[in-house]
Amino acid sequence: MISLSTITSYTGANGVLLDAQQTGLKTVGFVHRLKSFFGIGDAREKNRATLNALKAAVLTDPRFNTPDLQAEVERLFKNERTYLAVDMSRIRGIMQQVGKLADGSDVAMLDRRVDLHLAAVLPPPGVTEPLGRALLVAHADLDDVALIAKQHVRNAAAAGGSGVVDVARLVGEVLDRCATAIMSTAPLYKRSLHKDMKYAGHHLQHILMRFDRTLRTDDEVADCVGHAFDFYRRACDVTKSGPHARAALEFACTVGEQVDVEMFDRVHDYVARLPLKALESLTRDSSTADVRTAIQSLASHMAAHPLPSPSGECPFDNLKATKSLARYLATLVSLRLPDSVCDTIGNKLHHSTAAQAMEDEIHSSILNGVYSRLDEQD
Repeated sequence: MISLSTITSYTGANGVLLDAQQTGLKTVGFVHRLKSFFGIGDAREKNRATLNALKAAVLTDPRFNTPDLQAEVERLFKNERTYLAVDMSRIRGIMQQVGKLADGSDVAMLDRRVDLHLAAVLPPPGVTEPLGRALLVAHADLDDVALIAKQHVRNAAAAGGSGVVDVARLVGEVLDRCATAIMSTAPLYKRSLHKDMKYAGHHLQHILMRFDRTLRTDDEVADCVGHAFDFYRRACDVTKSGPHARAALEFACTVGEQVDVEMFDRVHDYVARLPLKALESLTRDSSTADVRTAIQSLASHMAAHPLPSPSGECPFDNLKATKSLARYLATLVSLRLPDSVCDTIGNKLHHSTAAQAMEDEIHSSILNGVYSRLDEQD
């Protein structure tokens, strides 16, 4: 058999065949090229044997010792045709192409590696082993999985300077966290297991990533899922309302950090006390200006009487979380309004729901709320 050094040390012409001993390479001439093209004799079989030997040698390169790069080598060699003599420059081109992927010298190459690795290690739909990855394929948004993995790999590349990034290990970490998020729903609430898994699987960016775009640990992911579904269960118990419960779960899964069950009661009580007379008085004959004025009046009240954390501050210290809270509050407000009013708000402001129409104003009220300072607390 030929070795990797056989390829790197070869200095002859580009058209090659295995020699008689099958341990080296020899240059082919015009006659073999002609026989290859017209399929005469065993020329094409010799070309195939040469390609297979070269592929086996390339696969021994330690740089390519990961499932994704091995699969990429296989794919590239499969594209080589036996009706032409084996072109050594193309073999070196394959090595150079895969070498760039292995080197991870730029973001585009790292992203490509992630895509290749996911394609190589994720089981096809319907395959049940390994269980965690089978559940991931069945219930997760795989585009989100790829985005999370690419972010995790980029973080490692930025932190590691010019060192080679272990893409296989990093993508494996993301897949493990994804499986943890999905499987953590199993013991939490006996509603519809597959529905819960699907829900977690479609909110993985919020569950897996911290606000600084770094990856949470396994324990943090499990805790995040546990808190989210505890929050949801509390909403089910208190409201006995599907729309309220779904809004609670959406908030808890998208807020991006752990929310304690007690926060449900604070939010629920807060919204129950909001003055909605201006909104409730709207009719389909109300003008767009009337609708905007009613929403702004509510937002002004919320800014003057904000929902604080137990310490008297804004509940969250980042825009992503406050946006999720605003969406939740807007949804709860819309659930208190008659359907006719919600339709009026949505139609006048060209939003599909009243909650969407109110969300930005409520978000602004959270950010601009008059919260008491810590040193003013008793």
